[in-house]
This record gives sequence, C-alpha cells and structure tokens, in this order.
Amino acid sequence: MGFCMKKWRPLFTAILFFFVLLLFTNTGFPEELRFKSAHTKHFTLHFAEALTTAELGALKKDLEEAHSDISRGLFELFGDADFYGRPIDIVIFKTTGDFTSTTGLPWWSASCAKGGSIYLQPARTLKSRGILSEVIRHEVALVFIKRLSGDDEPPVWLAEGLAVYLSGEIDRLKARTVGERPKVSGPGDIDSLLLDRGDIDKNRWGYVLAYEAVREMIDKGKGEEILRLLTGGR
Repeated sequence: MGFCMKKWRPLFTAILFFFVLLLFTNTGFPEELRFKSAHTKHFTLHFAEALTTAELGALKKDLEEAHSDISRGLFELFGDADFYGRPIDIVIFKTTGDFTSTTGLPWWSASCAKGGSIYLQPARTLKSRGILSEVIRHEVALVFIKRLSGDDEPPVWLAEGLAVYLSGEIDRLKARTVGERPKVSGPGDIDSLLLDRGDIDKNRWGYVLAYEAVREMIDKGKGEEILRLLTGGR
C-alpha cells in the first residue's frame, strides 16, 4: 500500500510512455504484455490480468463503492472539499513480478498511488489474501488526499494514516503487525517506518502508528488542522 518509492520518479516518464504503447496501440507486443481497458463512472481500468466477466464486474462494483465510501468519509471530516476530478486510472498487473519490477516495491506491497493513478498487484492475488477491497479503498483515499494537497506532496504519515482511517483496514493491520512497538519521537520517525521497504514488520508498524496519530487528531476534533496540513495552509 501507499506511495511508490522515490527512486521510481526518474523512471516515471519512461513508464508512462511504455503504458501508452501498451494501452493504446498494443501493436507488436506479445499477448502476455497486452493491457485491456474498461471504464466505470469514476475509473478507467487497464488490466493485464485475464479477468473473467464476473471478476471484472465485481471489481468495477468494488471500485465505485470505494469511491462513494471514501468520498463520504472525507466529506464528514472536511465538508465540501475539492477532491474530485477526472476519472482515476487503475493499472492492474498480470503478475507480482511485473508489479515489483515496475514500481520497485517489494512483493509484500499490495499497491501504490503515483501521479494520480493507482497501481495494483493482480486482483486475484489481493483477493486471495483477503485485502482487495481494503487496498482499493486505501489507494482511492490516497488519490483524493493528493488532490486536496495540490502541487505539494502531503506529509507521508498524515496521508497514510488518514488512508488507513478511511479504508477501515486498521484491525487487519494490527492483527498482522508483530514485533516490538517502535519508539518514535515524531512524524519523521513514522515516515521512516512507512518508507522502510526492507522490513515488513517495521513498515506495518508505520501504518499503525500513522493511523493512531491521525485518529487522535480526529478524536480531538482537529479536522481543520488535518486539512491545513494537507493543503499547506491554503
């Protein structure tokens, strides 16, 4: 889950060009590399995975429900904030290897949001792990949060903690988080955990601690303060 690795940024233009070739021409590429497209009201899907009609229909339904749920959650926190816009691009890879080699993320990272688009491991893989719906909601939340932040990158701990809060995945995260609770002295330490791609347990602790920090602000009625931090005071 979460933002893609910073080291991916220099490759972003090349990757976009690669996807343009795949998505809009597909000419000259082997069958296994070809992406198909589908649309819903709020999403454009690009998928290399061989989804059945039923699987694709269920995925579309889940995406639209996520859009509605996250929109409602943000409205309850911030009122009529401007986080809508063009349809969100969803890129679903055929294999975990395709996902990791493109994003630079480890195999246990389910997804990431970058440039207003969402990149997912194969839907069947995520569904078999029991996390597909939560992952979709987490990443939709991150896209909306980025739109609220405008040109500025939102604080990592705040964006990820808010995404966990909105997605409803905290119980699962806590159940799967093991090891000693890290000692942190502030948001910077939480960011370090969230950006740790070498230790899955530290990374999961980062999400839990980010959620707790955001939840504390929400419980204290600091929705306006969260919005100020996201928007840089605009």
